[in-house]
Amino acid sequence: MKKIIYLLLFFTFFLFLQVLKGEIYLEESIVIIIYLSINFFAKNFKLRFDNIFLPQNLAFLVFFIRLYFLPCLGLFFDYRIFSETRNTESELIFKSYTITLLMYFSFIIGWETFYLKSRTKAIVKQIYLLNYKKIKIISGLYFFFGLTALLLYYQNYNDYFTRIFIVILDDRLTEKTSFLEYLSSLAIYFLPFAVFGFVNLIDVNNKSKLSKNIILIISIFFVLLFSLNSNRQSMVYPLLALLAGFSTFIKFKPLPSIFIAFMMLYFLFVFGNIRVKDEFDVNNSSKNTQEIVNDIQVYAGGSQMIAPIFKMKQKKFTIFNSFISSFPIIGVPFREGSGVKLYNYLFYGWYNGNQDQIFLTQAECYVNGGYLLIFIFFIIVGYYYSYLNQLYIVNLNSQFFYRVSLFYIVLLFNSTILLSFQVIGQFLFYNSLPALIILFYYKKNKS
Repeated sequence: MKKIIYLLLFFTFFLFLQVLKGEIYLEESIVIIIYLSINFFAKNFKLRFDNIFLPQNLAFLVFFIRLYFLPCLGLFFDYRIFSETRNTESELIFKSYTITLLMYFSFIIGWETFYLKSRTKAIVKQIYLLNYKKIKIISGLYFFFGLTALLLYYQNYNDYFTRIFIVILDDRLTEKTSFLEYLSSLAIYFLPFAVFGFVNLIDVNNKSKLSKNIILIISIFFVLLFSLNSNRQSMVYPLLALLAGFSTFIKFKPLPSIFIAFMMLYFLFVFGNIRVKDEFDVNNSSKNTQEIVNDIQVYAGGSQMIAPIFKMKQKKFTIFNSFISSFPIIGVPFREGSGVKLYNYLFYGWYNGNQDQIFLTQAECYVNGGYLLIFIFFIIVGYYYSYLNQLYIVNLNSQFFYRVSLFYIVLLFNSTILLSFQVIGQFLFYNSLPALIILFYYKKNKS
């Protein structure tokens, strides 16, 4: 009964917004009705406030933003691509929404399937522990490897910060990539985990509330310092994993956490503007409301980011190329036929080497196999996302080092519904390595 009331309140609020606008938006209304209806039948997929850093909350927010928040924005603002004055045709916008709705419906089928036949009981609650000596060794090796790679590649701290904030870097490796460049690209993923290990050694849980907050602030500083990179996800994901680890020590209240999250997003937008410009003029950096909405729509994977695929006359087979193209050296020949190159050609109308726009997974599934592939792929994604969610929940009493590593893997897996196949490959071949090594070591030495 409570669920029905909440859903009715959300729909009533959407109707109220249309009254304020003085116009009925049929397409957005249909999207909202279908989205809320799917939520009604989803018994095990909901937002939880007892611990905001749960995998299911990540997935819930992705779909809530795309299928409720963005349609609400669509009532008042145009579906534009960046600051272009032309709007994406409403017919293509609605067709794009149907792809995201099918993605969500399939995801929910997979999610709920996991809860059938007592599959959740197959995940045994277990406390994963390592003795402090082993944690010291792992953290020390990660720190030594990461810091050595950075010191060899960057001449000094000034060079380190300059390359990040001024020089536009291409994170993808090519045939000409030096061994030091490869090591430096891995270092930024290992160093934050060295910080996680050192935090584990402090035994935060037995500290006072003030001490816990001080340790958290210091940890955030070092995680950001060691993960500075032209790729913003490489900074945000370790930070979110750190906060998830501390969520069992410190009770994060939803409203302050949401405020901090918005501040982080603002920082990321500003950082993005700085790093893609040779000169950053603070006086000319302000944006109007429409431009801010454009940024939100683009980064949230709005429907106008799917619309370009309908320009295609025939199906393409790009998923394998997109996935393997991120693999060091070996993946280079596959980039020519990758989805990201195809998509950026469709997005800009020509191809000049830019690969800055990601090819959303649901859009690339449609290009490769139509609605059927979307249906099949996201059922699988929903099932394994539900598995990871349950695995994380039953292991909340495990060591900080283990929990942070597991949540980090969940963040990377979230790319299956948030980002692209190319990014999934990048996460697997680069970002996931330090976390997978730690989880493997815990599994090997389980108590």
